[in-house]
Amino acid sequence: MENQIKNQLSPDEKIVWEGKPDKKSFLFMGPSWFIIPFTFLWFGFALFWEITAWTSGAPVFFLLFGGLFVAMGFYITIGRFFVASREYDHLYYILTDKRAVIQQGISNIEFQSVDLKKLSDIELHLKSSGKGDIIFGSKGMMNFYIPGWPMMRKFYALPPAFYGIDNAQDLYKKISIIRNPS
Repeated sequence: MENQIKNQLSPDEKIVWEGKPDKKSFLFMGPSWFIIPFTFLWFGFALFWEITAWTSGAPVFFLLFGGLFVAMGFYITIGRFFVASREYDHLYYILTDKRAVIQQGISNIEFQSVDLKKLSDIELHLKSSGKGDIIFGSKGMMNFYIPGWPMMRKFYALPPAFYGIDNAQDLYKKISIIRNPS
């Protein structure tokens, strides 16, 4: 996987840093903690609906309808963490002396590249642990990313980012030096 991203580099580019997000930070980033109670409520109500429909002898349509909500509840409560874990396993970052490159995708590998000298905004979101996110562009008010939610990154048109980086402030300083070498 690392060789695929390195093949995207031009011969005159020098790698300054490379890495992956911290897995725990990646799985529970952004508003993940906020939506966990909602997912349990959804899943619990869907199970209640399905069990009630089953025990009361409701028509098959009600069982199928409730089954869809049970399946969605299972995914948003438990399944999304397995998908996010696979996302993490296929996510890789490289910072060169010219740009930031992100490789992601499981079956369809995608590359995002950001020319650091042409970029107007870079945001650093730092936690007390020193881990953080570096967003290449403005994140905006409604833009957030929850790992494991299919197509969320494309739906919200999120800017490229290095998520869950150890020593994010040090990496941010390296990026600043590349952007303004004086």
